[in-house]
Amino acid sequence: MQDGVRIARDNPDSGVVVRIAGEGRPWNPGAITGGRVWGDIPDNSVQPGAGNGEPVTAEVLAQRQAEEAIRRETERRADEIVRKMAENKPDLPDGKTEQAVREIAGQERDRAAITEREAALLESVLRESQRERDMVRDLQKEKTLGGD
Repeated sequence: MQDGVRIARDNPDSGVVVRIAGEGRPWNPGAITGGRVWGDIPDNSVQPGAGNGEPVTAEVLAQRQAEEAIRRETERRADEIVRKMAENKPDLPDGKTEQAVREIAGQERDRAAITEREAALLESVLRESQRERDMVRDLQKEKTLGGD
């Protein structure tokens, strides 16, 4: 028995399960379950009606309906507050907002111009390298006996 306990302790990934006197949890349940020990799951994770075998009672249904009603009422009140705030404030942006919008638009134009310049530069580099390859090829053709 001690050899089995030692092997299980030394090789937790081996799948060896040791139970002493057949009671309680095994010494290395992670080897069976892939690290998850079902006895360690808290009871609050098992919810009635969540598809895990617990039946839905009338009390649970009443509690869920009450929670849903409270949530809807809270959302309705939040919508009313937002509407009232929107009525009190004009739709026109203030000066700081307009300035920020102008700055962002300017930055976007600058980025577009830089991107266009980078694309043109890349294209010219590619053209030069292609021209160089063509020249080397033409020189090789001239050196070859029998040409073309």
